[in-house]
Amino acid sequence: MKKRALIIIFIVVFLIGILFARFSGMVVTSINTCMDSDGGKNYNIKGTVNGVYYLFVKDEYTEEDYCKGDNLIEYYCVEEGMHAYREKEEYVCEVSCREGRCVEEGLMEIPKEQPSPLKEGWFDSIVSKIRNLLNF
Repeated sequence: MKKRALIIIFIVVFLIGILFARFSGMVVTSINTCMDSDGGKNYNIKGTVNGVYYLFVKDEYTEEDYCKGDNLIEYYCVEEGMHAYREKEEYVCEVSCREGRCVEEGLMEIPKEQPSPLKEGWFDSIVSKIRNLLNF
């Protein structure tokens, strides 16, 4: 009886330890990624945010900026250490919102989306993240 109780206590403590390590950030299973086609909070260009978020399972996502009345719902990426994740903001356009971007009064032509330029130091950032993964 005592042996069985000790085994159950050990299993419970072990599971609590695993959950604590997972949720306290002590264990990194995978890197969360996020990429924004319009380069961040850019209210005049419709953008798309996509990436991968890991908690217990892999969640791949794609979110597009969209209009909610005359307000713009703008998705953007936030970097935190080795991880990046998506956030959204409701932005009040000065004139109106159309097709996922704020427009000025009288604007007839909608410019095509422009690819965002690579940020300075992007290659060094990737190399650093890979080194961190390999050095546990």
